[in-house]
Amino acid sequence: MQTDTQQVVRVNSDNVLTSYYCGVGFEWDPSDDHDYTEEQWQTIFQRVAYSRVPIIRLMLRAASYVTGWDEAGNPIYDWESAHMHRVYRILDFCEEHRIDVIIGEWSRSPEIGITVSDNPVWAELIGGFLAYMLDVRRYTVLRYYNFINEPNGYWATEDGDRFAIWSRGLRNLEGIMRKRQLWGRIELLGPDSSNQDEWVDWSVHEHGPILSAYDVHRYVMDEDIRSGEMERQIRVKRSYIDEHDPEGASKPYLMTEAGIVEGKDELHDQQPRVKTFKYGVLMADFTIQSILGGQAGMIAWMLDDSMHRAPGYTRGSGELKTWGFWNTIGPVEEQALRPWYYPMSLLSRYMPRGCRTVRVDLGNRPLVRGAAAFADNGVTVAIVNEGSESMQLTLVMSGVHEIGTLAEYVYADPLRPADRDGFPVPARIHSDVNLDAGIKVTIPACSFVLLTSMSIAEEWMQ
Repeated sequence: MQTDTQQVVRVNSDNVLTSYYCGVGFEWDPSDDHDYTEEQWQTIFQRVAYSRVPIIRLMLRAASYVTGWDEAGNPIYDWESAHMHRVYRILDFCEEHRIDVIIGEWSRSPEIGITVSDNPVWAELIGGFLAYMLDVRRYTVLRYYNFINEPNGYWATEDGDRFAIWSRGLRNLEGIMRKRQLWGRIELLGPDSSNQDEWVDWSVHEHGPILSAYDVHRYVMDEDIRSGEMERQIRVKRSYIDEHDPEGASKPYLMTEAGIVEGKDELHDQQPRVKTFKYGVLMADFTIQSILGGQAGMIAWMLDDSMHRAPGYTRGSGELKTWGFWNTIGPVEEQALRPWYYPMSLLSRYMPRGCRTVRVDLGNRPLVRGAAAFADNGVTVAIVNEGSESMQLTLVMSGVHEIGTLAEYVYADPLRPADRDGFPVPARIHSDVNLDAGIKVTIPACSFVLLTSMSIAEEWMQ
């Protein structure tokens, strides 16, 4: 398509959206069924390492670490179960690389007798779990505890007033954490509702004093992203938290599951579009809108198909939830990195934990959005163009000195340079950059472009 005329784009580093960004991460759960070989673990670790992911979310069930009850009615903990060993492999890696972890439970565990979500016994079990993880395993990266995944859903809690049920269970957990001197060692996050953001409002008023961060899940249609609607919806809730929670401005607001449902196989919870180039452009746009709306982080659903069995299939069937960046246990072609890993790994790598996020003002262009990150080791600018025309711009950023070189990564079709492992490499390197004067950049149609001066020491990957 025809290229637009040159446009000057100015980035004001003082116009801060979030003063402490938690990062772009992903759901990294232990596999439901599969014990990976050591070679498979190392491939997973290598791919996670490239992304320099600053935060992940990991969920499990009490039945993973409790097998039942003894004659006195005390829980029988099994810290050596196969599932828990998978948890430890993930958390050991996170501990080694200082990756923050959101940890929690999917829902009650009826197989061990926990049939209602506000059963105080469940809170007791969670207290035992947290004490073991903090005091015996000595994990220091467990930042937030997530009590019940998507408690607004029929799949997670019982029929009735689901917010009231979740609230009672959350208060039970607060009491146990205080009783066991766990309070303050790991913080509570909520409400974790899916596509029902009014739960944020209710949580602010009902649980503001005990929640250290707010979070939601959003699974959306393409037009929700292309229209910019996600940024608007996110900003509304960010503003509500700031206005109605006296400590709200200091609390992160996170998107702890994010995905696109258009084209999804509802019956088996599979999204074949993760294998397409376009899914990567849309998810990059989704992430940028999360930043522009004032969220402090996003968790993409999900890392690896092999983590979860598809609903409606038996164990060992090989039928998986197709949502990942790859499938570790699939045929060779499925083990390869999928296109959307490219932009999401770059956003994870170069929007680091602790950076300040800033809007990139691209004028009246409804399908073009951008955000910037400022950190001690440099600056990153990320721009997505969902339009059908390429655009040329001069990027100007005042007050950024001694930037030296600027690496430019391009995710376009077919241009997306990668090394032999499939990891992104720069399309070009800009030398002797003077952002006060501006740098000329082309943003192709239907593409994502990231420019960064951040230097990343590769020893992290060893």
